Amino acid sequence: MRLKAMVFTLGLGVAACAAPPAPPPSVKAPPPRPQASRPPQPPVGVDPSYELPAKDSDGRFLTPNVGLGPLETMFNVRSALNVAALSCVTSTNTAPRDGYNRFLKLHKTVLANANKAIDAKYRREHGSAGIRVRDSRMTKLYNHYAYPPVKGAFCAKTARYLTAANAMASKDLETWSLGALADIEQDFQDHFRRIEAFQIELRDWQQKQQVASASQ
Repeated sequence: MRLKAMVFTLGLGVAACAAPPAPPPSVKAPPPRPQASRPPQPPVGVDPSYELPAKDSDGRFLTPNVGLGPLETMFNVRSALNVAALSCVTSTNTAPRDGYNRFLKLHKTVLANANKAIDAKYRREHGSAGIRVRDSRMTKLYNHYAYPPVKGAFCAKTARYLTAANAMASKDLETWSLGALADIEQDFQDHFRRIEAFQIELRDWQQKQQVASASQ
């Protein structure tokens, strides 16, 4: 019995001196895939490929409201109020239409005289095609004012200017129109600058994506 116990004890001693098993080799996780960056987003309601107007030497976008004389400026304000009467009216707000009809009655004579003078100017500059050229420009002007992304600001400003125009004498309308048109137009100029900034950012992003693809 004693011999068996000694053998058992020696066995335990040998087991205690054995080296522990080596740990399994570590496996490195693959590096995470680079996340594809999200392209810049255009201003709300804007087609990313929208073609901006050219600019003049002062950096203004050349819209139908740039480079006008006093009479055309006044008539372009009238056109803005006309577009507002068509597109800013709702079932609960007919003030743009009602106010515009009042505007036409209050300033009938000065507007008619301005219209005749502008027609004569176009005939002098374009001959028999003068009225057709003017009509084409007026269509572009109406489309400019009806540009959906600027509608909210446009309707708000024309409402204020319609109220002001209906409270003044016709003799003051021409001078007043200079500031009114510049302010109405500013929202369009600012919006075009936002589109321009987006398009520059988008081009930079596209170039970076091309470089990244080429290096893979």
